[in-house]
Amino acid sequence: MNYVRYEVDSQQSELVYSLLPVDRLGDLKTFSTHTRFLATLRSVSRSSDYHSIIVFRLSPLASSHDDTGLVSKALLISPEQLQLYAMESTCPHLGAEMSHADIEDTETSFVAVCPWHRYDFDLRTGQSETGLKACTYSVQTRNLSESSENEVWLEAPGEGDWEVVELRPVSEGAFHVTTPFKEAL
Repeated sequence: MNYVRYEVDSQQSELVYSLLPVDRLGDLKTFSTHTRFLATLRSVSRSSDYHSIIVFRLSPLASSHDDTGLVSKALLISPEQLQLYAMESTCPHLGAEMSHADIEDTETSFVAVCPWHRYDFDLRTGQSETGLKACTYSVQTRNLSESSENEVWLEAPGEGDWEVVELRPVSEGAFHVTTPFKEAL
């Protein structure tokens, strides 16, 4: 169930739309190190309830070399252009780990293709050509103050409050990030 809240941004005096409940996943620069992350959430009111979500970063990185020859990777796009998608971490067909899914660009969207039986799921809607549907979650970037880094927030699964208990990369390709996001722009 999605909740809607309207709030006034005191910095810009404008109405801001957000989905509730949401949970802070981390700083934006955290998501420049890998293309896939596994987020484990725990219910605040039911401490035995856990939910695993896979977060896909489809935005490209740019390379640069420093004086020592070290290759650095950084996101060189604005937070509004960032392509982050989240869905349940296992395939609703037979439970394959979606961290190993292929990502395909279709005419209308991106789809995650299950590594076991090739079931495809739209990363925005969860719809599949097979008739199954995966749970997907809204991902937002926020900058809560001028002095803070951009943050990544995730729509929580279901009702109630959830907390992020683990966020770990599950893709290859760890990169040393030396350029902060704001300086890269």
